This record gives sequence, structure tokens and C-alpha cells, in this order.
Amino acid sequence: MKQRINFDFSGTTTVVTGGSSGIGLATAELIAKSWWDVIVTASRSEEKTQKAVENISKAANEAWKNILVKALPYKAEDEISVKEFFNEVKKISNRLDFLVHGIWISPDTDFDKQTATLWNQVFATNVTWTFLALKNAKDIMKTQDIIDEVRWRIVLITSTNGVDSYGIFSAPYDASKAAMINMVRNIWEDFHKNHQIAVNGIWPGWIATEMNNSVPAEEMNAEMEKVWSKRMATPEEIAKNILAYLTLPYNSWRDHMVDGGYR
Repeated sequence: MKQRINFDFSGTTTVVTGGSSGIGLATAELIAKSWWDVIVTASRSEEKTQKAVENISKAANEAWKNILVKALPYKAEDEISVKEFFNEVKKISNRLDFLVHGIWISPDTDFDKQTATLWNQVFATNVTWTFLALKNAKDIMKTQDIIDEVRWRIVLITSTNGVDSYGIFSAPYDASKAAMINMVRNIWEDFHKNHQIAVNGIWPGWIATEMNNSVPAEEMNAEMEKVWSKRMATPEEIAKNILAYLTLPYNSWRDHMVDGGYR
């Protein structure tokens, strides 16, 4: 596919949580190709983290640009760990221009087998951990100079499932994504009005990632019939939408649905 979109934000630093796989990794790679320093949260798998850093560095090399590519320890459930991560980001780069938050889980489970423990785990991962990332990113961003009317930008990767739920087996995930969508609207006024930090949400539809491998073929075929494009998006396509939202001027408190024409 011919590349028609170009970004150049040399001299900026972006944090991508969940940047070791899927949409997060594709976003980190595109950032590297676009001459941005990028710091990702380390996966619990050392091998996965190392592979991600190698892929992001390779993307930077293809752009003939020597940029910072780094993975830092990050326990998303631990307030101290999250704070230490963002403190280290500031120590390394002295600023944080962009945050792309993409940590979530979706344990598709028969409704009768779902438990309170499962629901609590999904909401802790998808909602509470989002709050921790936002809080600590804000602490850095709110002290920075205003450029193009903002102290820089945050994009939350939510999901069309937050508004277009498609199966009872994904009820915990869908409910948590609805909460994330509402979070964008809840925090926007304080972040933007009081601190000049732009916050937007990206709602991906069906994406060709490992997370969707567990969906039964019959269910997936039925879903693809509802998509005008008749296919899932690639993580790279979602990454281009994310970078566009990171760079759009005069834009905040918006939710951008990327679903290929789902009906």
C-alpha cells in the first residue's frame, strides 16, 4: 500500500503504553518513522519487549533518523510504578509531548462463566489503569510551554464496542470501553480549559490483532458482513489515525470512530 500520509515532529517525545504489540506497537513504529523519540511501557515478557524495541528501532533506521527508542518498566496496576515510569520519562526527555494509552484486556468468556473477579480485573485494567496514566501524564504536561494553543496531546485507544456492543461474551470489555469513552468527556474540561492539554479518543472497530483470534469463525464472518470494507483494519491503519489526531490543531474532546463503515 502506497504511503500518502507524512508526519514530521522532530524533537518531540511520545509515550505509548501497550507499545509492545498490536496497535500500540504499530503506533510506536510509525512515530519512529516520523522522527519522534518514543518510549514504550515494557511488557511483562522480556523477550516481547526486546523484540518490540528492535522493531521500533528498525522503523527509525528506515527513516534514516537517529532517535531515542526505549522501553521502561511499568506495572500499570501499581500507582508507584506508574509514577516512577513518568518520572523517568521526564528525567530522560525533560518533557512529554504526546501520550497514546493502549493497555487493555478482553477475555471473551461465556456469560454464565463470568465472575466478579473477571469483571473487576477488566475494569481495573481498562479503566483504573487508564486513570493512573492520565493523572501522571498530566503532572508533566501541565508545566510545559504552550505550543499551538496546547501543552500537547493525549489520545486514548477506546473501542467501538463501547457503543456498538456485539456479544454478551464481551460484556465486561464493552462496558469498560464505554467507561473509557465517558472518561474522555469527563476529564476534557479540566485538562483543556485549565491546563491546555488536548484529549481525544480513537474508537477502533475490528482490527487484525491477536486479541481477535479467539472470536469464533462464524461470529467473525457475520461481523464482516456488517463492515462496508468487508475486512478488518490493520494495526498500521489505526496508527495513522492516531498520529493524525495527535497532530490536528483546534481539536479536543472528540471521539473518532475507525470502523470501516460498520452498520
